[in-house]
Parts: sequence; structure tokens; C-alpha cells
Amino acid sequence: MVSIGILGLDTSHAPMFADIIEEMPKVSLEAVWDDGTTRDDEYRIEFSNRYNATMCNDSKEIIDSVDGVMVLDVNWDNHVPLAIEALQADVPTLIDKPIAGQVNDLSDLAAEAADTPVVGGSAVPYHPRLQTLSATPGSDTLYCLGYQHRFYYGAHLVDIARTLASANWTRVTPAPDPGDTVDVEFENGTFATLRLDGPGPDTSGNEFIVLSVNHGRAVTLEDDTTVHNEMYREYLADFVAAIEDWETRIERVVDCGQLLLAVNSAIERCQPVIRDSPQLSTYQMDGDAFTELYRSEWQ
Repeated sequence: MVSIGILGLDTSHAPMFADIIEEMPKVSLEAVWDDGTTRDDEYRIEFSNRYNATMCNDSKEIIDSVDGVMVLDVNWDNHVPLAIEALQADVPTLIDKPIAGQVNDLSDLAAEAADTPVVGGSAVPYHPRLQTLSATPGSDTLYCLGYQHRFYYGAHLVDIARTLASANWTRVTPAPDPGDTVDVEFENGTFATLRLDGPGPDTSGNEFIVLSVNHGRAVTLEDDTTVHNEMYREYLADFVAAIEDWETRIERVVDCGQLLLAVNSAIERCQPVIRDSPQLSTYQMDGDAFTELYRSEWQ
């Protein structure tokens, strides 16, 4: 039996993932912890009772009692510190998107991870419809359209492009487009155009649209509960497999995190960003400010 712990109950992912874990064979949700920033005591107690999970008073307490932890805190500034606590104890860790708000945190994560399994980022690359666009040998040209918050929801679009490219990014350039749009180049020659502030008013607005030139087709990822549950099951199954096989996804996780920061830096500063450039090291997204926005608009 693989025992899982949750660090952070702020978002809808905590109950969604807990529901799926209950259905997974030989996997159990054993313990949860939350810092109380967004959720009150009543919610936390109700959550732990609903899933028959121990409510821990300290994040380190949960790490000592499980085989793997999921860092789901809405404030991405807390992600890497919480993950490092687990990794220092050699506990496999899943980190929800966005991974981090600055490059230094990503560097610290990579340094601490060693060979301990790290999984995470967006679950959308596990969407069943995207499997029809799975990476093929060589390069591709991608056009990807996302929506809502450029960093928090932009993580989905960035992770989709990085997964389909199956290579690390090298350069991000602001595109001559009226929206929040960039062109991304990858090591294997894949080229992706990402627009983060669509789709337009003639759609539901909660969609990702991805076009692959190699495959000659586009897919629309709509807000569908049934399909989302299948996507999350694959996401969590990958985490369990990483624990059981002791395999890490740290390179992809860190590269996606860096690319998300590079995309936002390029749009905000109207300047190209090259991988490992000093420009990227000075860019930061404020997790505390977003947490306040999340409380007021989305909780």
C-alpha cells in the first residue's frame, strides 16, 4: 500500500485528488496538513474526517508518516520550501502548478532532489485528447491557446507545449500579436506560439486549443468533469508509478517552471529571454499577491 499525504488544502485539487486516491488500488490518503491561510479550522477538520486522514499540526509531521507527499498549496512561494522538507527526508514529492515564482527556487529544488522522485506541474498534459498529439521524433510546430491568469493558468499551456516538444526550451520571444503571445524555441527545433489570454468571447472561455503541424490537426480541451477526472487519474497514477519505480521527472518539472517564468518575463518586459540569462534570474512572480486574488475571486 502506497500512503500519500497532502500539504495544502487551499484549492479544489485537494478534494479532487483525494476522491481519486480513494478509488485507486493499493493507494491511500493517510495524512493532511494546511497552514490555515485560506481554509479555516472547520474546513480542515471536515476534510480530514471525510477522507479518514490524520490532520497533522506541522508539515514535517506528515512527511515522517507517508510514502509520498503532494504539495498543493495555492501560494507557489511555499511550494519549494515544503518540497525541500520532504526531499531532505527522501520522500517522493508531487508539486502542483505553478512550481515556483523565481528561478532561484527552481535551482534549489533541483539541487535538493538528487535521485528522489519529483513529479508535478500541470495535469493537463495527461489529458486523453492530447495523446493524439503525442510527441514524434524530430521537431514540430505548435500553436497553443490558453486563458485566464497568465501565470497560474498559463502553467497549463506552457506544460502542454513542453510535453509535446519533448525537449528543453532555449529562447522565448514576444510575438507581434495584440494579445499576451510569445514564440518559444526548443532544443530539438520545435517551435511553439503560445497565446495566454484567449479564447475569445464566442467560446466558453475555459478551453485550451492546441494545433500540431506535424499531426495536421487541432484539439480543444474543454471544461468537462468526466474527462478531467480521467486526466487527474493519469496524473496521480504517474506519481504513484514514480514512487514505486523510484523514477524522477525533475528535469522536465524544472524546465517547465523556468519556461513559465521566461514566458511571463518576455511578455511583461517586452524582451526576448534566453535560457540561463541573467534577465531571467531577476524576474519574480509574487505568490502572496496571487493568494489574495485567489481568495477574493476564485475560492
